[in-house]
Amino acid sequence: MPKFFTYFLLFLNFFCFSQEVIHSTVIDSVHFEANQFIGTDAYKNYYFIKKNTLVKVGNNKNTSYQNLTLGKLTFVDIQNPLQIVLFYKDFNTIVLLDNQLNETTQLDGNNFSLIWENVGLSRQNSLWFFDSISMKFGLFNLIENKFQLISNPLNEKIKLTRSSYNNFYWLNEENELFSINYFGKINSYEKIPDAENYEIISQNDYLYMKNQKIFYFSNNKTYEIVVDKNTFSNFCYKDGILSIFTNNFVINYKIKLP
Repeated sequence: MPKFFTYFLLFLNFFCFSQEVIHSTVIDSVHFEANQFIGTDAYKNYYFIKKNTLVKVGNNKNTSYQNLTLGKLTFVDIQNPLQIVLFYKDFNTIVLLDNQLNETTQLDGNNFSLIWENVGLSRQNSLWFFDSISMKFGLFNLIENKFQLISNPLNEKIKLTRSSYNNFYWLNEENELFSINYFGKINSYEKIPDAENYEIISQNDYLYMKNQKIFYFSNNKTYEIVVDKNTFSNFCYKDGILSIFTNNFVINYKIKLP
């Protein structure tokens, strides 16, 4: 075998196995049959969608919310467990729930001449939204029951959104990441990997799931998070705990991000 080819194989072997990893330790697991795992909140409650019903599991107690009149439950935001946001896209309706999953508010976008495409919880009793009529981002004030458009029209399709209290993030079809803040300032960031799901911590910190693996990106460096399962459908991360949903089990891992 030529020396050059031998050296090339050695280099390739080193490159393939030199990727840094983050090891995980199993904490516990919770069994629950569901169609979709939403995530966990700050009080360590679990949220699932089962047969178009939102189910909350915690402290040996199950609570649920279902609204058959609004069609398919499209999106759930559990950032604030005291004010949970549900989005029923087919009926252009947002529903707010309290911590017992009692309905507190129902908003029909048609009453405001808005077609909500994406929504999320913001700060100061407000909701982020993207309106597909004006193609603009906006904030809906829940106290005053009125909205404000805060951006110029967006001339591209949105692939995915994620929200925090201070920023509304979105990916376009080219996988370029953007954010808009409470005052309407838009920032653009580098293109990020195509993946099945994302957990965006900040514009420079995010986790993503691709080909049944979970990766963490920070400071222009990618780490693989090693878990002992090779088949799972969703994950979430909060306060050092990585939770994955597989075979009707949520498995919690302790991890330490760099």
